[in-house]
Amino acid sequence: MTKKGNLTIAYNYDSLHNSFLSDAPWSYVDSELVKWKGREFEYKNTLGLVKSIDLSSNKITGEIPKEVTDLLELVSLNFSRNNLTGLIPTTIGQLKSLDVLDLSQNQLIGEIPSGLSEIDRLSTLDLSYNNLSGKIP
Repeated sequence: MTKKGNLTIAYNYDSLHNSFLSDAPWSYVDSELVKWKGREFEYKNTLGLVKSIDLSSNKITGEIPKEVTDLLELVSLNFSRNNLTGLIPTTIGQLKSLDVLDLSQNQLIGEIPSGLSEIDRLSTLDLSYNNLSGKIP
C-alpha cells in the first residue's frame, strides 16, 4: 500500500511468492484500488501501462522472468547489482520501446540474445560483469 497526501493506492496480490526469490509458482491479480478525494476507483489490467522498472541493488536471486518481456510499453528496465542467474530471455527483442536496459553485475550466463538488435530505440545497454558470451548485436 502506498500513501501520498490524499491518494491511497492498494495493490491486490493473489498468492504472490515472488518468483525472483523462490522457485515457487506464483500469480498476480493486476488490479489497483485508488482512493482519492473520498472516492474509490478500481483499475484492472494496468501492467501494460508500466514504463519503468528499477529493481537494482535488491539482492534478487533466480532467473529474469520471461514474463517481463510481455510489458511491451517498457522504456527502462534495470535489474543491475543483484544475484540473477540463467539466461537473458530470448523474447527480450519484443520490447521495442526500450531505451535503457541494465542487467550489469549479476551472474547471467549464455549467449547475448540476438533479439536485442531488434530494439531500435535502445540507447543504453549495460551487460557488464556477467558471464555472457557472444557479441552485442
